[in-house]
Amino acid sequence: MALISVEKVFRLYRDPSATEKDAVLVDEKVDAFLKAHFDQYRLYCSDVRPNPDPQRDNPGYLLYGGIREDDQYDDLTILGIRRK
Repeated sequence: MALISVEKVFRLYRDPSATEKDAVLVDEKVDAFLKAHFDQYRLYCSDVRPNPDPQRDNPGYLLYGGIREDDQYDDLTILGIRRK
């Protein structure tokens, strides 16, 4: 979760011209990890909202309002293997 969460944090940025309509979609698990481990969580994630239409638009996700995100130009694929 740390790798996925830090990748998300590095793409977020506060923009003075961002409005309430500017929102970033964030996985609930990433949000929980950031809340527990990211010191500046309240600065970047001060406007956390539930996803308005989780049935259609990615269930299990939240919206961070008033913030913007850089585009992701590469595909980060992570394979997790659990040993028994």
